[in-house]
Amino acid sequence: FPELHLILSCLAYATTAIIWAVLMMIVVLGFWSIGAVVLIHPLNMDLANSGYWEEHRCERCPHAFESVQQSMLTFTQQIIAGDGWGVITVPII
Repeated sequence: FPELHLILSCLAYATTAIIWAVLMMIVVLGFWSIGAVVLIHPLNMDLANSGYWEEHRCERCPHAFESVQQSMLTFTQQIIAGDGWGVITVPII
């Protein structure tokens, strides 16, 4: 089956490209997350100390940028999944 062989070989090439793209996304997201911990977390803590997150009943919001892991999770949620822009990002802006 030459067609099957062609499909499987193209799939193998595409898989390696996808793996490299995912690794590159993780590295770029990691760099942005480090910057967010340094720059955005203090602003987020000001909101938390003022009681803003308690008024809006968001349990995760004060911790959204407290570590690189939390920041990567927040960015993944917002950029890749498109969820939570109005909850976390708009009040910080």
